Amino acid sequence: TVCAGGLSSIWSAATPQPGPASSAGEACVSVRLRVYAPAALYRLRPARGSSGGGTPVRILGAHFAETDEITVRVLLHGVQLSVPGVRISDGEVRFLSPRFADTGTAVVQLSLNGQQFEEDSLPFVYMHDHCRVL
Repeated sequence: TVCAGGLSSIWSAATPQPGPASSAGEACVSVRLRVYAPAALYRLRPARGSSGGGTPVRILGAHFAETDEITVRVLLHGVQLSVPGVRISDGEVRFLSPRFADTGTAVVQLSLNGQQFEEDSLPFVYMHDHCRVL
C-alpha cells in the first residue's frame, strides 16, 4: 500500500487498487507487484547485430521464471529502448533487438516482471547495416 508518506506493504500482482486512508489521514493506493527470484545472465547469442534492429537474440542464463511480463531493456549512448522477451526455458529468453540510429556497444538488461530489471547486464554490439553478422 502506497500512501503520501511512503510504502507500507507490497502485494503479489501488478494491478493498482484503491486502498484505505492511513492513520495520518493520507490517501493510500494498493499496488500489486510480482516479485521473482533473481535471474542470472550469462551471455547473449549472438552478441552483435545490425543497428537496423530485428536480430533474433538469445539470453542464456538461469532462473528465468515462467511469466508473460518479460521485458528486455537495451541502452545505447543514452537512448533506452524496451522490447518484449519470451521465456523459452529456465535458462533461455529470446527477443528481437530494437533499431538504433547509432552503432556501438549497448547494455542489455532483463526484467521478469516488466518493472524491475536485474542488476546483471550483458553487452550487445550494434554494427552498421552493411557489416556482415557472423
